[in-house]
Amino acid sequence: MKISVKSVTEGAYTLSFDETEVVLDEENIKDLLLQITKIMLPIYGGADNAERKTKELMRLMKSADNIGIQKVIGISREDDILVFLKTVEEDEELLKKFYSNMSERLRKMIVEDLNYKFKKDEPEDIDVSAFVRLIRIAKDLQERGLLDSAKAADSLANTTVSE
Repeated sequence: MKISVKSVTEGAYTLSFDETEVVLDEENIKDLLLQITKIMLPIYGGADNAERKTKELMRLMKSADNIGIQKVIGISREDDILVFLKTVEEDEELLKKFYSNMSERLRKMIVEDLNYKFKKDEPEDIDVSAFVRLIRIAKDLQERGLLDSAKAADSLANTTVSE
């Protein structure tokens, strides 16, 4: 089977399968690409993997102190934070933890972006790559003792120096 994609006009594409052609707009092409990527890449691994990543990230964020949360917010992509906040919207404690570590301006912007991005409520397919990126950031901060400064201080206090 011969498959090809051609740009027809700005924002419009023709997807051909042998003799069959389908015209798609930019949004449809992006959706198709995302679906293909999720199937082809092992990082996604389906709904079970998404649930595992969500739980892992929630655990890391719940164990983080305010400074750690601020670092995660500062380092992370805004879209990743939006996906995370939308996913955990039922966890009032975690939402409060995040929002209380944002400036008022950032908090307003995030709320507006959440309302705009998720007009139709939560998307069927959560972008697991957002969780993977956030987990990487959180684990890196954790390894460097920056996610939970109290634990980092405790581990430093319990470290003995040999002469």
